[in-house]
Amino acid sequence: MKTTFKILMAPLAFFLLTFSSCKKDTDITILNPGTGLDTSWYNNYNAGMKSVQLKNELNTDFETDFVNLNSGNNHTLNICNNSLVLTLPANSIVDSNRVLYRGLLNVKSKIIYNNGLNINMLKTAKDQNGKLLQTLVSFYVAILDSSNKEMFIADNNYINVSFNYDNPAFIPTSANLYFGNETGLLSSEWTQASPSNQNNISVIGNDNISVNFNEIGWVSCSRVYGATSQQTKVSINLPSNYTNANTIAYLTIHDKNIALQFDPNTGAKQFQSISVPVGLNAQIVVISKQGNSYFKGSKNIVTSAINTTGGFQEVQITPTITTFSDMKNYINSL
Repeated sequence: MKTTFKILMAPLAFFLLTFSSCKKDTDITILNPGTGLDTSWYNNYNAGMKSVQLKNELNTDFETDFVNLNSGNNHTLNICNNSLVLTLPANSIVDSNRVLYRGLLNVKSKIIYNNGLNINMLKTAKDQNGKLLQTLVSFYVAILDSSNKEMFIADNNYINVSFNYDNPAFIPTSANLYFGNETGLLSSEWTQASPSNQNNISVIGNDNISVNFNEIGWVSCSRVYGATSQQTKVSINLPSNYTNANTIAYLTIHDKNIALQFDPNTGAKQFQSISVPVGLNAQIVVISKQGNSYFKGSKNIVTSAINTTGGFQEVQITPTITTFSDMKNYINSL
């Protein structure tokens, strides 16, 4: 009887072990029911989307400086970690009632001078007419009173920002002034300012730029690029789980200081560019947040002509998992 018991127990133990192993695999599948790859594209963004969260994580803080307007004289101060020089002409700052302001001012600022900073702040090289822009520099200036109420520039007046440029060889002979517009949670464009007298003009020197402007907020010193050249458009083919709900994509041209955000085409389920010149040495950058994981992909291309009218130069990219710090370091290097 003792021997028989051992013989009977052997297949029973094997059965239990096999069942237990199968059950474990089944449990792993059941633990995440319905959490397959999300392939949905959306016409409207909301704050809960991973792509919007990624934008907010990439955004860097504004610098803060202070100045005391205690007289009707000009006031000049270094702002943005001494990267910009701000001049407030006499009687140039008013409150929301258009009353001249005297007292302490809180100046918030940011400067963008490379593609990495453009991506971090989700700025794109596109004007209000869908034309590609080459950007010399962009900056942000906001002026608040001591209680953080927004101040404004007086009618028929202006404020001035000047800065030295690190790469004088890149400075174009002329550039226009543009004001930044946030057109959505994940989209923006630049609207060309209307110059008049001393307002909304840029003066370009050998190694510095001086800008007079009359709107608070984002300002760009840029020019339309390559409009007379042969044009093409670029689209990205990504794995199906990379959608506008979790992914942001850019076309960057390093030596031209151009960072163009791809627009989502929800019908085609693709990221697509506006028209760009043929023959550009460019890099496509794709960043994504899915769950709590981060993904990054890139590819160097030369923009090429497409024979089909309305067609796109299609580029295949498969991003790989990364960390947020590595993603940030990569973007900062662009």
